[in-house]
Parts: sequence; C-alpha cells; structure tokens
Amino acid sequence: MAPRKDNTGAEKKAAAEYYELKTGAVDDLVNANVTNAPEVSDAELRKYRKHGRFAIPEPLKFFLVKWWIAGVICYFVWLPVQEMGNWELMVFGTGLATGVLMHLIANSYIRMKTEDPVLNTRWMMFPKPGIPWLAANAIYGAVLSFFAFMTYAVIGLNHAVGPILYGIFVGVWDLIFLGFKRLMLRIIEDAKKNAG
Repeated sequence: MAPRKDNTGAEKKAAAEYYELKTGAVDDLVNANVTNAPEVSDAELRKYRKHGRFAIPEPLKFFLVKWWIAGVICYFVWLPVQEMGNWELMVFGTGLATGVLMHLIANSYIRMKTEDPVLNTRWMMFPKPGIPWLAANAIYGAVLSFFAFMTYAVIGLNHAVGPILYGIFVGVWDLIFLGFKRLMLRIIEDAKKNAG
C-alpha cells in the first residue's frame, strides 16, 4: 500500500507525529479520587465559579431576599385576612409568619452565601438555627410587622397596604434594628477591652 499524500504531494504524517501527547496527565485525571487529589484553596476555587455579568453586592441580595419574603407574606396573609377587620390579629399574624419565613428562608440563604460567622451576625438578628431561635425570629418578625404598619399609619397609607411597600418597610426596619444590634455589640466589645 502506497503512503498517503496531501495536496502538495508530500507524505501525510500520523496525528501523533504532529503533537506531543501528554498521556500521563490524562491518566492522572482518570485515576483521580479523594485520596490522591491535591488540596485546592477556597480562593482558587472561587476563581472558577460562575459569576454573572452584573455583580450584585451581598448586602443588596440579603435585603432583596428579606423584601421578597415580607412581600409574599403580605400578599398571602395580610390581604386575605384583611376582611376580618381585627387589626391586632392581622399585624401579629403577619409578623409571626414574616419572622418564621425569615428564619427558615432568608437566614438559611445568608448562612449559605457567607462563610464568615461575623457576617452572619451582621445580617441576621438571631443567626443560630434551631427551634428557640425560630421562636425568637417569629417575635422579631412581629416587631418588624408592627413597625412597618406604624410606618403606613404615619405616612397616611393605612388603607393602601401592599406587598411592595410592606416588604420595603420591613426591610428598612430590619436594617435599622440590625444597625442598633451592631452598635450595641461594638459598645459591649469596647467596654470589655477597656475593662480587661
């Protein structure tokens, strides 16, 4: 059998003659497992994680999650129960539901997104998981709901309660209370440093 020739009349080479094949690297990759894989730092792994075209800052993401949860609660709890006319029951029920979902969804999301426990305490009033903290967050949600509805009353929109504004009011009051919490923790920390 005669050797193959290309368009110029020269003999064709095999693919292996054109390239230097790295078969050792392929074997290492195929045989990799937990015991023989090299350790890779978290910083190195973050380089290869998918990032969106627009980077949304973490605090804004946390606010939007809390705003969305409060808006959903307003839509599914406040608006249907509004016909009953018992204002205290509506505010307290909406607040409890807001606090429970904040604990179950928003706090879990924040824990998932932040690996630093300092950030957890910065963006959550009661950052620990568990039933006692669920109860504390439910009461905190009732307080947020009360302040949100008082904000409606102060600006004269008592009869215009809606999910968007309610979510914004709850989110803003949450930021205010978290700011007070951070301030108190800083004062206590400074007092401990000065005392000891």
